[in-house]
Amino acid sequence: MGRPELNRKKGRKKDVFVRAWFDKLEKKFEEMPPKKRGRSKRKSFGKDIIVKKQVVHVNINHDAEGDSRTTGDLAQFGYIYNVRPQLVSIEGEVIFDTNGILTPGIAHLPGTTQIAVADAGKYEVHFSVSGIEPNQFAIFINGVLAEGTVYGSGAGTQQNTGQAVLALACGDVLTLRNHSSTAAVTLQTQAGGTQASVNASVLIRKLG
Repeated sequence: MGRPELNRKKGRKKDVFVRAWFDKLEKKFEEMPPKKRGRSKRKSFGKDIIVKKQVVHVNINHDAEGDSRTTGDLAQFGYIYNVRPQLVSIEGEVIFDTNGILTPGIAHLPGTTQIAVADAGKYEVHFSVSGIEPNQFAIFINGVLAEGTVYGSGAGTQQNTGQAVLALACGDVLTLRNHSSTAAVTLQTQAGGTQASVNASVLIRKLG
């Protein structure tokens, strides 16, 4: 908040009092519930506002108080999933029919298997598969098995979930594969109820 500068020669006590008053006003305004803020007839940041019938000019720097990261440092993340019936053959890749929220750095075309990243970095990846048969699934990067990503389910009709932190290069492509299962895996629909449920998904987030 803009505050009057201290006058070191004259009126020091008065200036200190005014500055303290501004600090108190700013704190009170920030702690005020949203509904009550509206009663103060606040017009906008960086303009005159009316508080208790007195006009006060407030200048708030959003960049200093909020997220000061540059555009290039913004987080990249994405959620991709499938709800349709699907039979995934041994060493076959899961097809995802729907995109959730994707940032520009994560790319996937609905109805396909490949998930691409635009930026190099460390990525946190989670996957889930609801298979009727016992199974093993793993993440592949550009067609090569990603070490430490093979997860299995020894019983049928339950979720198989996996997670990993992967070092990816610009343009790398991820796929989720039915890897080394004893048979093809049927992705379950309407698990536990009557609504179509997500039977395979990938959540990916860039860490840095």
